[in-house]
Amino acid sequence: MDFLRASPYSINGWKKGILPVGERYIRLLYFLQLIGYEVAEIKGLPAIVQEAGAYIALGAVSIADMAKGMGPIKEKRIFEYIHGNNGISEERTAKLRTILAENASLFEQKKQEFALKTDSLMHRISAEKLTPEKLIQQFAAACTQVRTLGNMLLDGSRDTRFLMREEIGKGKEPLLHTTWETLNRLLAERGEIKG
Repeated sequence: MDFLRASPYSINGWKKGILPVGERYIRLLYFLQLIGYEVAEIKGLPAIVQEAGAYIALGAVSIADMAKGMGPIKEKRIFEYIHGNNGISEERTAKLRTILAENASLFEQKKQEFALKTDSLMHRISAEKLTPEKLIQQFAAACTQVRTLGNMLLDGSRDTRFLMREEIGKGKEPLLHTTWETLNRLLAERGEIKG
């Protein structure tokens, strides 16, 4: 798997209980979180450390750059933070926050790229995890949010709307257009509910 940077041989080892270490371990944990699983190893960490792990996993910041910017400190210390083996001081938390802020746009870009690559996997996992009732509730909540944010855009500046189209209307499969196509397919479907 490209995201995990692991060979089929390594993955077979993981299935037998030989877990990865280092950056590959971080990538595995955050891969599971990004596709919708609740990962116990991440859940108990401070929010800033959780966020730092996601930045590393997606390749928005390297471990070496993070260690240099926070100290300098040894890279080993970053792993200790993410494993929950070492607390993080206020001073280093502030430095880490700055590093994450400086790389936030790259992180969002990497997150979108990840979402596009794993879209079919996400659909399959979501379908397995959600009951029909929960799926409908989540879709209703998403529709409400889209309508609310859409009205805010319509009430606001034209420049903001142009910027929005520029941001989410580009690429091979622009988010704005593919979302519209999905809604149209749902609206176009007709038929009676069978009891």
